[in-house]
Parts: sequence; structure tokens; C-alpha cells
Amino acid sequence: MTKDIKILVVEDNEDINKLLCDMLTQSQYITKSAYLGTEALIYLKEYDWDMGLLDLMLPGMDDKELLANIRKSKPMPIIIISAKEEKDIKIETLRMGADDYITKPFDI
Repeated sequence: MTKDIKILVVEDNEDINKLLCDMLTQSQYITKSAYLGTEALIYLKEYDWDMGLLDLMLPGMDDKELLANIRKSKPMPIIIISAKEEKDIKIETLRMGADDYITKPFDI
């Protein structure tokens, strides 16, 4: 018996969020969509996640604050998906605790 892997998708763009969730669901992962940083924090407290996909430019909460909150509350891999292409931002985000960084646009 395999464990169900739960992935929290935090992305404010509805089309990208749906695309990611659909792709992951087709691959037998369990997903939950969050569109705001504050919404993501609520879901982090309610469920035990195995991984998070996180956009950096979310309304309602500073991305650094959200990443720090996730790191404090859950020991899970976090993959950043962002349109921010600058090398220094990528390095800073990885140093803050992200496990990987994918730049938009991306191929599926």
C-alpha cells in the first residue's frame, strides 16, 4: 500500500493553479489550491502536507514572510514557481529555505 502524497499549490493565477493541480492529480497526487498567502497558512494548520508549490508574488502577504512561516510550521519540501528571474532573488529564496526554484513560464 502506498501513501497518498498531498501537495499544497499556492498560486494566485487561477489558470496556472488549476493546470498544476490537474497535472498532479492525473499523476495520482492529492492537491489543494490556495490563492492567497493567508489561505495557505490556514491550510498548513489544517492538513499534513508532503510538499508545497509556492508562487512568490501573492496578494495579501509578503512572500518572505510566507516562506518563513511555512518553514517554521512544516518540515516539507517547498518548490518555488515564480516569474522573478533575477539570480539574486533565486539565491536569496533558496537560502531562506526553498528546496528548488522554477521560473515561469515553464513546460509541463
